[in-house]
Amino acid sequence: MHDRIISRTLIWFAAILLLILAQGCAGINFNPVTSIVANREYSEGLRLFKAGEYPQAHQHALKAWSADPGSDKYRSLLGWTYLKQGNTVEAERLFTAIYKQHHDNLAALQGLAWVEYTKGRYPEARQWFEKQLKRAVQLRHHYNWAYFRTRDKIFVISNISDANYGLGLTALAQRQFISAEEHFRQALKHRNDFVGHATIRAALGDAYYYRGDYSRAIGYYDESLREKDDPMVAAKVAWCFYYKGQILKANELFQKGLATEADQRPFLYGLVFTSKALRRTSESKKYLERLIRLDPYFADVGYVRQLIERNRGWKTLYKDFASAYFERGEFAKAHEMLVRYLPTARHDSHARVMEAWCEVYLNLKTALREFNQLSRERGAVGTDALLGKGVTLLYLGRLNESRAVLKEVVAKDPRNVRARVALGAVAFLKRDYRGAIAIYTANLSQLPKQELYFSWPSHALDNLGWSYIYTGDYQEALKAFKRLQAYHPVPFYPEVSDGLGWAYLHLGENGEAEKQFRISLSLWPGDPTAMAGLSRLSAMQVQN
Repeated sequence: MHDRIISRTLIWFAAILLLILAQGCAGINFNPVTSIVANREYSEGLRLFKAGEYPQAHQHALKAWSADPGSDKYRSLLGWTYLKQGNTVEAERLFTAIYKQHHDNLAALQGLAWVEYTKGRYPEARQWFEKQLKRAVQLRHHYNWAYFRTRDKIFVISNISDANYGLGLTALAQRQFISAEEHFRQALKHRNDFVGHATIRAALGDAYYYRGDYSRAIGYYDESLREKDDPMVAAKVAWCFYYKGQILKANELFQKGLATEADQRPFLYGLVFTSKALRRTSESKKYLERLIRLDPYFADVGYVRQLIERNRGWKTLYKDFASAYFERGEFAKAHEMLVRYLPTARHDSHARVMEAWCEVYLNLKTALREFNQLSRERGAVGTDALLGKGVTLLYLGRLNESRAVLKEVVAKDPRNVRARVALGAVAFLKRDYRGAIAIYTANLSQLPKQELYFSWPSHALDNLGWSYIYTGDYQEALKAFKRLQAYHPVPFYPEVSDGLGWAYLHLGENGEAEKQFRISLSLWPGDPTAMAGLSRLSAMQVQN
């Protein structure tokens, strides 16, 4: 069960590596700043990166790189923002491009090492960390070392520590505990301005934790916590006491963390097991319910499923999991949980409707069959099922049938905003753009104020924006897409930037249009809507 806690602390330790991007010491080979605007974007991106604001940092890094694609430091910052957001493909592409030009570039060696580590390719990661260490040591013993700038010396020394830290993590991941311990101790001998010694001491504690030497692990964890507060490390201290058999002490520490730490997840998770070990079964279940609502991904591990299966009455928690996943747009996961729950609760019409909605995103024909069956039943479930049937028919392209069913829903429940908005989608797909505009604008005030993913309100605003573009009202299109952007301020969905790009293009704001198209392509390489936009811009430049 401790793997859930430990693994979160091992993957993303390469963090404030962006000091490497500002260095100019021998062998790093960064290009000079060629644009004041680009450098300003880079500086802001670097600041946001150090603050952990990775999506926002990514946007500034993208703008800096767009202004000067040949700059290694801009490419490096962009690569790290990709890596911190889990996009190892783009991160690797950028670091590889730097490496091909400069095989001794520490930024490239370091970046490629952490890419491989993040991908779980530990032998390959080890090779890159060894190259990073070798290069950093070479620079440390450079004949001109005495004349290096102070910040360059700090950078090189930090790389020696960082490479040893990475080698320790790869050894730990392969359960080579003695080797891991040796590398962590080497890492602690050198200054580290990337992750700091507190993080390395916590990793050294892990080397003992995994060997079952919980007393020594606690010692290093406590040293780490004296330097830097870290809820994950605090939780691991409690787990050490748990595995030493001191359940009450572990429970006390988890309770303390729950009351004092902003991130409650590791402590709720721990309390599930300490409460159960203390035979406080109902209390344990309540902690698990809270954790599922807060973060179903954190709770969805084998140990938790074993608890659910072994305790009578706990299978209702599968529905809690399903609801939490469903709200987040994780329909396959929600469906998996409902498959576990429904055999014991076929009377639960709410869960059956949820299962049918999951099928809308997994198998339309199955969804239609289930909604048809549910719509014949009496009670509140009937209207919900009719709505699902109408939306399923919409996705199947049976637009006339969809419109008839959706109108039936509205007749039975005039306040059903989703049904009314779905009628707008029917009009949009039938290319009745003015009709779609009329329906959408009549219901704008009833749309939710925020969204967890790109759901039906987002589709409504997206369709509205494109309806305005097709009818030539580009200013209103921009307003609609900006409202859609407010739903998703962190760039994740290319549809948002696609719409903004085309609205700006039609309004003659070509610079803004190009920025948005490039953002789309960073999210979805090869996005045809963005590519078409860039092609149009290129053609316009040729004509001019």
